[in-house]
Parts: sequence; C-alpha cells; structure tokens
Amino acid sequence: MIFIKANTIYEVSLEDASIYKIEILKSDISIYIQLYNAKRVKIIFLNYYGIIDYHAIGQEIGDFEIQHDSDFIQQIISEEVESGASRAYMDGFTHFRLFETWKRKKILEIVCEKIEVEYL
Repeated sequence: MIFIKANTIYEVSLEDASIYKIEILKSDISIYIQLYNAKRVKIIFLNYYGIIDYHAIGQEIGDFEIQHDSDFIQQIISEEVESGASRAYMDGFTHFRLFETWKRKKILEIVCEKIEVEYL
C-alpha cells in the first residue's frame, strides 16, 4: 500500500466525506475518512490533548475549522498547569473541528500539537 502525504489539511476536500474509523494510539489519534470520490484519507493528530466525539463515525462531513486559540485549548492548558506542567511549554496547540453537512453541528473536536494527512 502506498501512502501519499498532503502538505496541509487544506489540500483535502472533506466536503461530503464521512468518517469510517477513529484510532487512538498512545499520544496520537488517527481518523479515517472516505472522500466523496471514494478515495480514503487518514488525518493524524500528533500529541493530542483532548477529544470530543459527538458520534462522528458515519456522519457526513460538511466543513472543518482550525483555531489556535479557543475555550477548549484554554481548558486544556488550565488542566495541564493544574497537574504541574509549566505554562511556558503550553504553546502551539491546534483545535480542529469537524462539522456535519446540513446544520453545521459539531461532530468531532480534537486539540493537538500537529496535524498530518496521508492519502491511503
């Protein structure tokens, strides 16, 4: 099997795609998506800190959003600092959100340090 890396998540059209698998391995999360054209892609969230899954598997994706400052990120930073982590090392988080097609409801949220994409 050949994996082709995309340069960024913005190169992948997630509209009308659907998640068919979520895999959590140690500090990384991979979500597997079938695109509208039947091709498959894996999005890898490296060093994830939090995930909120609104029953994402099987739902049709309409859009995604990436933020570098959000309430979810602030919540994670607060929890990390409370558990003894240094605030100085709490930079560079990415908050990734997936929305469903019709009502733009959130279906998945992940906070991580880095995102990679592979075409399967």
